[in-house]
Amino acid sequence: MADFETKSKDKDAEVIVEKESSTTEPEANDSKAPEYDETELLSIFDEIIFSGEYVESSKIKGKLNVSFRTRTADEISKITSKLDSTPAHFISTINERRSLFNLHFALTNYQGKDLSQAKPEDREKFINSLPAPIVGALLIALDKFDRKIFKACEVGEENF
Repeated sequence: MADFETKSKDKDAEVIVEKESSTTEPEANDSKAPEYDETELLSIFDEIIFSGEYVESSKIKGKLNVSFRTRTADEISKITSKLDSTPAHFISTINERRSLFNLHFALTNYQGKDLSQAKPEDREKFINSLPAPIVGALLIALDKFDRKIFKACEVGEENF
């Protein structure tokens, strides 16, 4: 924490300035470590290019085992069509629905329950039956997954 001292500029005014410290503080390191390993990102990009999708399992809050997959262009189109046909008064409503629709297509495994072959309507029913805090945690995890995929595609394009 910085120390301050009062210095008199003249008889009618005082200036408060930070005391000069005799100890030097280490300079902040401006360079951040990359969020993801480039080798892993390139591997994800290869998987998407050569297999057509990427699936990743993760553990939410150290307890909830789930798997997400990338969505196809057709699925994204279906999500867009559903959004266009659903009335909404607020942008936040549209964003919430878009996130949930993406989750309906992306969630392939929930605590050992295989959802990969389930119809989208059945996945939707299953997800809608979960407690709201769990769905919130799933949406946060899906967003993290999607950001990783975006970064993998970005790195993959640079090295293609």
